[in-house]
Amino acid sequence: MSNDPETRAQVAAMIRRVRLADIDASGPQHIIRGTGLKGEEVLAPRVKDFGFSSSPPPGSVGLLAALGGRSDRAMLFGLDHADYGPRDLAVGHTAIYDAFGNIVSLVQSEIRIVSATKITLRAPAVTIDSPVIKLGSDGAAMPAAMQGTTDTGGFADITNLSTRVLIE
Repeated sequence: MSNDPETRAQVAAMIRRVRLADIDASGPQHIIRGTGLKGEEVLAPRVKDFGFSSSPPPGSVGLLAALGGRSDRAMLFGLDHADYGPRDLAVGHTAIYDAFGNIVSLVQSEIRIVSATKITLRAPAVTIDSPVIKLGSDGAAMPAAMQGTTDTGGFADITNLSTRVLIE
C-alpha cells in the first residue's frame, strides 16, 4: 500500500470494519444495519455465497466495501461472531454451525452431524447405503436381530437386513 496519506485515506474510505446491529433477512437480499468507523451508521446489502444462507447474530463483525469510495455502493462481506463456532478447526476441515450448538463438520474422511437437541430427516424416501449400521456408538457389536429369531415378515436372521444393524 502506498505511504501517500491521500491514497491511504481513500482506501480507508472504501474498506472498513462493521459490527452488525440488526439484519433484515426477509427479502432475496439481506440488508444489514450496523456501526462502522467512529460510530458511523451503516445500512448495506450483504453479499452471500450461492448454496449457503445464514442469519448472523448481532455483534457479528464483517467487512464493508464501498465500491469507488461511495457509500451508496457499499456491500458487506464475511460476517462472523467470535463467540460461536468451532475453535480448533484443522487445516482442510470445514464446519457449518449456528448459534445454538448445532454443527455439521467435514473432518478428514468423516462427516459428523451434532445437534443440541434433535435431528429430523424429512423426505419421501431415505436410503442408507452402508454394509453395517451401528446404533449407540462405534463400539456397537451386537446384531439387532439375534441368531435364531424370525421377524414379523417371516425372515430368519440369516436373510434379514437387520443382521447388519449392530447395537450396544
